[in-house]
Amino acid sequence: MIVKQIWTANPYRNFNYLVVCSETGEALAIDPLDSTKCLQVAKDAGWEITQILNTHEHHDHIGGNQAVV
Repeated sequence: MIVKQIWTANPYRNFNYLVVCSETGEALAIDPLDSTKCLQVAKDAGWEITQILNTHEHHDHIGGNQAVV
């Protein structure tokens, strides 16, 4: 398992996370507010985001869901 922390550099001071299966390259995105960064990190590493997990419903956690889906 690989855990990649992604700093969003926004006023909310959020991090996004990708939890990746090292065997399959399938990734779980956690609170993917900055969808552009999440998708780019996954693409650069050869991973595919197949799942999303939100820790709660605030906009700064769910705001990037549609773009990742």
